Amino acid sequence: MFVVTKIGQGYSADVQLVNRCGQLMAMKVFKQQQQSLYENEIKMMQLLRNIPGVIRVRECECDGCIMMDYAKQGNLLQYLKLSKFTEEFSRHYFKQIIQIISEIHKNGVAHRDLKLENILLDDNFNILICDFGYAIKFMDAQGKRIKINTYVGSPSTAAPEIFLQQPYHGIEADLFQLGVILFQITSGFCPFQTANIKSDQVYQLIYRKQHNKFWETQQVDFSSELKDLIIKLLAFNPNQRLSISEIQTHPWILKSGVDDSLIVHEMSNRYQQILLTSQEQEQ
Repeated sequence: MFVVTKIGQGYSADVQLVNRCGQLMAMKVFKQQQQSLYENEIKMMQLLRNIPGVIRVRECECDGCIMMDYAKQGNLLQYLKLSKFTEEFSRHYFKQIIQIISEIHKNGVAHRDLKLENILLDDNFNILICDFGYAIKFMDAQGKRIKINTYVGSPSTAAPEIFLQQPYHGIEADLFQLGVILFQITSGFCPFQTANIKSDQVYQLIYRKQHNKFWETQQVDFSSELKDLIIKLLAFNPNQRLSISEIQTHPWILKSGVDDSLIVHEMSNRYQQILLTSQEQEQ
């Protein structure tokens, strides 16, 4: 096995592209002080290994490393840097994301760090969810939901209860992050800096239920159905956020989508632009 190149880096780990017996794979190398995250990610990925749409973990002889399938098509953030998605494209991908997260939740696990960088694409431009270092079991031995009191994740997508440092339910925290992601992929930017009601004036409008004023601050041309779905996911009160089943039956989700061939054509074009930009930066 040998390292081809570094393909990612983050707070807790770097990701290297490696050649293992002629097969390209992604190896996540955790920093020495992040042993607990490494152990947790291994445990969670083993638990979720049979769920379609969860990146597959492979055996690795190296301590502190996780070997995974290589998603060569990259992550959603790379594609959104080129241009936003239409509502039809967003619907196509959001439905896939919702289905995968639904299965993760059915296994009693909350991801807690859902963001564009952690949503990869397979060879056919279908969604793969990765990065389970912050994932957590939210049920006790009797199958009862328990509240969580560890505050992790990325500030730009974290739910307001994280900033208030209140005990919270993992499912509802994930649902909030899904609302941020849906806004991002359809607009090309974040709806607010953070969901901290003490410091973020834009999110304060949602907190006060001044939804018309919130949309006035956004340079977007969303349909009324999409606005409704986003607001119901970004609700300050976790109990007022839509459940997965409610999302799946929401009028915006039930609208017609885009033919798969059009998705592949558009995403292939974007992928070529990403490769070209990467090559130009290396010169």
